Amino acid sequence: MSLICLFNHIKMFIIALQFDQSN
Repeated sequence: MSLICLFNHIKMFIIALQFDQSN
């Protein structure tokens, strides 16, 4: 697994968490 792919997964996870908190 490349670092960029891992970073993308973490970024999407954080965005999902922030979206869940804002609702």
